[in-house]
Amino acid sequence: EECVFPKGTDESFVAKLHAANKEHSRLSVLQPEGSAFRVAHYAGSVKYQASGFLNKNKAPFSEDLLVLLRTSSEPFVATLFAQEAAAPQAGKRG
Repeated sequence: EECVFPKGTDESFVAKLHAANKEHSRLSVLQPEGSAFRVAHYAGSVKYQASGFLNKNKAPFSEDLLVLLRTSSEPFVATLFAQEAAAPQAGKRG
């Protein structure tokens, strides 16, 4: 969601992540870094750096990947990536 907002930042992404999960004991935002957070996994605590995260996730799917997903033999996957049907033109009857 944060990737599509024009003023979205890595820090605002982490702030929303924290706000949505503030009651969860396994997530903590690292201050004063703002764009880093820590998740307590079963094997230990892991620091994640969100710097550059939004830019990495703004990149659209490649056309080759979309074609592959649209022609998937798995119906659910194909449905998720199906092209929208062309809108009918005004004044024309089928």
